[in-house]
Amino acid sequence: MLIDEARLEEIRLTGGLAPDASAQGATISAATLTGVRVAGARLDGLHLKDCVVTGADFANTCLRDAMFERCVLTDCRMTGVDLSRTRIRDVSFNDCMLDMANFAESRIDRTEFGGSSLRESIFEQTQLRD
Repeated sequence: MLIDEARLEEIRLTGGLAPDASAQGATISAATLTGVRVAGARLDGLHLKDCVVTGADFANTCLRDAMFERCVLTDCRMTGVDLSRTRIRDVSFNDCMLDMANFAESRIDRTEFGGSSLRESIFEQTQLRD
């Protein structure tokens, strides 16, 4: 179970959260997340650092004010994800479904969207670098 301000390090995560789950300011670092289902959850301020995420479902998840650093996300379902005001740095999105994702007011540095779908995604006032 993920709770407010949780600190999870060097772990392997699988499974899912209830669709109405909520946790603010949680940090997950040096972790492997496989098949994690958090669709519809509210995880504002989530900090993912040095993580490998494969086959996760983040559809319609609220991740406002989150931070993703040095992560690789592969084959993730992220349709409708809210990543507004998020800091994304040194991240690879590989073959991810990011249709209708909201990146408004985010800062995205040295990030790759290889083979990912970004149809109807929002990048208003987003800073994109490198």
